[in-house]
Amino acid sequence: MQSRYYRPVKRRLNRIPASWSSGFRAYPRSGKTFNHGWTERGNGRNQTTGRPPQALAAWHFSKHIPCTMPYTKTITITDQKTNQETKVTAEFEDDELDILHAYCSYVKELSLAKILQSNLNLNFTLKLPNNGPVSCTQTLPPEDDIIVLLFRLRPLILNDEHASFNRVTGIIGKKLSDSNVRLFLKAQQSLFGGKRSQSLIEVKSHNQIINSDKVLSDWLNAFQYHRDQSKRKEIERLHELMPLESTRGFFIMLLLDKVEAIFNIAGMIELLLGKRKTLQYP
Repeated sequence: MQSRYYRPVKRRLNRIPASWSSGFRAYPRSGKTFNHGWTERGNGRNQTTGRPPQALAAWHFSKHIPCTMPYTKTITITDQKTNQETKVTAEFEDDELDILHAYCSYVKELSLAKILQSNLNLNFTLKLPNNGPVSCTQTLPPEDDIIVLLFRLRPLILNDEHASFNRVTGIIGKKLSDSNVRLFLKAQQSLFGGKRSQSLIEVKSHNQIINSDKVLSDWLNAFQYHRDQSKRKEIERLHELMPLESTRGFFIMLLLDKVEAIFNIAGMIELLLGKRKTLQYP
């Protein structure tokens, strides 16, 4: 009796439906194939692995391959000075849509933070005498409110998070090439990076701007999100001439600027997702 073994037979699909599940079934050699089927004829060894074949019982497995169309959205941008309208169309893949929806979800949670629900009273004064240490007087929100704010900001301001501010603005900038959109994104990135706060006041120590995004990031990694000892030493070095708590108000200002930029980008995303009809800026 002739041996009957498995040999793969390649077959080509003319098209792939939007969503389909294909079956694969093997038969003893009968000349019969089924949906990427296998017929068997061999030399006594499995042609794929080189091992003796298993029993000739039929086997079956299935694979589900989803295939969806990109999400397409067209928005109209109107110049408020000239009333000139420009239509911009963007396409988003499923993974990009997931990121945008996650961003909106995080922003919604952030908006519920108590520190953002009430009128924020933030005052601080630095005194720089000719001789003697720097003194500071400041009025800050309650510590618990600051902790909640930091917790809800974390998935939005840390770059390695999947729906961070920088990742989302990168997606929008890649999909929308309009010059007005790019100006909007550039303004939000500048606000997020602390440029507005620095335009009001700039505090330096050892030629390093303390109220900067770089030092804020070091402060978060040294005292809030992590306990990075190298970052802690750097922060302490910058505060040799002033109390560590004296610059806490500057860090809160930078965080609030980030919140404003995050909310502005959320408005753009809601427009792209069809959750709002208009977005006015500035």
